[in-house]
Amino acid sequence: MKTEEEVQANLKFPKSLKDKLKAAAKENHRSMTAEVVARLEESFRGTSSADILDKVSPEELADFLSLLVKIGERYPHGTQPGSNENPDKPLGGADDASESAPSRDTGS
Repeated sequence: MKTEEEVQANLKFPKSLKDKLKAAAKENHRSMTAEVVARLEESFRGTSSADILDKVSPEELADFLSLLVKIGERYPHGTQPGSNENPDKPLGGADDASESAPSRDTGS
């Protein structure tokens, strides 16, 4: 059962755009109608993740990913942020580049 009434709309647009939509629909494994609907819905949601990534330089993205790795090393799976040996030590900066990941005391 459909939750929203569907209407039919006849549109005219350049063949080159239709070709791009057809290729995108095939790549996304959906019909052209579903592709158009998905793209229109995304445009009304506001800024898409693709728009955000377009505004971030590769260097900024690399720095962000590096910081995420450091956070993962500092707080391995199952630990809490308050349980780190040295929670006051900053995550970023030149000092971190020369250090290895913190060791974990296994109690053996």
